[in-house]
Amino acid sequence: MIRNLSSRLRTLSTMPAQAAPPPQEEMPLWRIVRRYPLAHTVGRAQLSALLQVGVSGFSLLSPGEAFDPHAAVYLDTETTGLSGGVGTLAFLVGMGYLEGEEFVVEQLLLRDYCDEGAVLAAVAERISGRALVTYNGASFDLPLLRARMIMNRLQEPLGNPHTDLLTAARRVYKLRLRKCALTDIESGALGFVREDDLPGREAPERFFRFLRTREEELLLEVARHNAQDIVSLAALHGQLARLASQPEEGHRADAVGIGRLHERAGQLEWAERCYRIAAAGRPGSAEGMAARWALHRLYRRTKRPQEERDALLSLVDARVGGQEALLALAKVCEHRLKDYPTALYAVDEASQRARESGDAALLEELSKRRARIVRRAGKQSREDGVRHVR
Repeated sequence: MIRNLSSRLRTLSTMPAQAAPPPQEEMPLWRIVRRYPLAHTVGRAQLSALLQVGVSGFSLLSPGEAFDPHAAVYLDTETTGLSGGVGTLAFLVGMGYLEGEEFVVEQLLLRDYCDEGAVLAAVAERISGRALVTYNGASFDLPLLRARMIMNRLQEPLGNPHTDLLTAARRVYKLRLRKCALTDIESGALGFVREDDLPGREAPERFFRFLRTREEELLLEVARHNAQDIVSLAALHGQLARLASQPEEGHRADAVGIGRLHERAGQLEWAERCYRIAAAGRPGSAEGMAARWALHRLYRRTKRPQEERDALLSLVDARVGGQEALLALAKVCEHRLKDYPTALYAVDEASQRARESGDAALLEELSKRRARIVRRAGKQSREDGVRHVR
C-alpha cells in the first residue's frame, strides 16, 4: 500500500504543471450618478438655497459645527430590513454633494452579498473628511453602516460631524403638520408631491426579487426613490437654514419651532423675534397660543415680569390658556410685580372655573392664595398712605 502510494506521488511530481487559469476580471461596482442643476426645485424649495444661506442659518441646525455645504454629503440608504438588527445590510447607499454648479447624487448598489465590502469601502472613501446630513440617520442609517463596516473590517468608524434633519424638522413643522415623515415634510412644507414613486417599505422585497431574477429594473425603481429622498433632503436643509435667518418668510406656526431652536442655542433675541412673529396671529390658533406660552417662559427666564404678565393676559383674555395661565398670572403679579388687583382678578377667575369643574382641592388652594393677596394688598395700601401723609 505504501509502495503504491510512493510510486503514485513520484509519478505526479514528474508530470508537467498545468497552466493556472487566467485571473477573472473584477466586475466594477454598480454605480448610478445623477446630476441636478442648482436651479432644480423640490416644490417651492430650490437647491441653490444651499449656497445662498449664511453661515448662521446652518449653524443653528448643526450646533457646534462650522457647516460648509461644499464639504457635506447628504446620505440615505435602502436596506434589507426596515427595523435594523442582525443580518440587515444596506443594498443601496445614496450620497448627494455639491460639485461645481451641480448637485450630484451618487448611488452604489449591491449585485450580490459579496459586493458589500467593496461598496462600503467606496462609501468610506467618498465621505472621508466630510460632514454628513441625514434624515433619521442618527437612529438608523449611521448605526447600520457603522456595524456593517466593522463586520467587513473597514477602518472608517463614521465619526464624521453629523446633522440629523429629522430633529430640526420635528421642532419646526410638527405644530403645523403633526406628521414628520420625509414625504409629509415634502408635501406640507416644500409643496411637493411625488408621482409614481415606489414606497420605501417595498424596497427590501425588490432587492430579494432582484437576487432571484436579476431584473435590474427592480432596483432602478428603488434607486429613483432613493435619489428623490436625497434631493429632498438637500432642499429641506436649505429651506430650514433660510427660515433660521428669515423666520418671517415662513408660516407663523413654523416660526414657533425656529424660535425654539434659537432659544436652545442661547440666541434669545432671535427666539423672541420668532415668537412675536407667531404671536401676531389669532390668539386662539395653535401657533398663537404656543407663541404666547413660549414668550411667557422666555420672559420668566430673562426676568422680565411685565412682559411675562402681558403674554399671560393675552392668553387669559382669549380664554385659551386655561387654569394654568390664570395661576401663572396670579403668581407673577403677586410675587414679582406686587400687582395685587390683577392677581386677585386671576384668582377669582380661576376659582370660578374650579367651582364649575368641581375641583375642591384647587378651590381650597385658591381661597388661601386670595386671602394672602388681600392681606398683602391691605398692607401695601397702608404703607402707601403713610408715605403720602409724610
